Amino acid sequence: MNIKEFDLKISKIIEETYDTKTYRINLDGNELNFEPGQFVSLILDFPKDGKTEKISRSYSISSSPLKKEYIDLTIKKTNNGGVADYIVDNLKIDDKIKIKGPYGVFIFKDEIKKVVFIAGGSGISSLMSMIRYDIDKKLDTNLTLLFSNKTPEDIIFRKELEELKNKGIKIVDTLTRYDKEDWDGEKGRINQEMIKKYVDLDSIFYICGLPQMVDDVKKELEALGVDKTKIKIEKY
Repeated sequence: MNIKEFDLKISKIIEETYDTKTYRINLDGNELNFEPGQFVSLILDFPKDGKTEKISRSYSISSSPLKKEYIDLTIKKTNNGGVADYIVDNLKIDDKIKIKGPYGVFIFKDEIKKVVFIAGGSGISSLMSMIRYDIDKKLDTNLTLLFSNKTPEDIIFRKELEELKNKGIKIVDTLTRYDKEDWDGEKGRINQEMIKKYVDLDSIFYICGLPQMVDDVKKELEALGVDKTKIKIEKY
């Protein structure tokens, strides 16, 4: 793997939800070859206790590898006063940052013909890179996405995902903390019944999200008879 380090600038900021932003980083002619699903380390100065310290945090690339001019990092606040909160609250267009990468083995392969992506919250970021890549490359892949969020307002990439639904990609949203009647999608956590209802078990599964969510879905898939070798996981 060819790890590189670059000093770059933020060229665009996209407000995805009330607490999540996508930072578009112009590669400025530099070459960063990565696979869909990989991540980079973002290195920046972080103010702490009246001083500034150099910190490094890993974030999945949410853009397609075929977009050679930039990479997108989609970052959600954790509301614990940490680095993600600082980034979302403070970074601006033209701010300088350093990135290093790519890293990771949670990678989508062209030869896959039937794939189910399962995401919880910001776990959609790496899977979105895979979906965008598949579309950009015009691969003949049967794509399904099961996406779990707390409320409609928490759905990252909501507008783009709606457009993909209209193009025939199977996308199933489920909400875990929403009781209003204006929602006609699924409710509750992703379970065996929901999986059986919407997906072909003879698929390759990519699961990304918080550790408990990933472990729970993996157990559900195994209980349904899905071979462990067909389940790829990434925990945030």
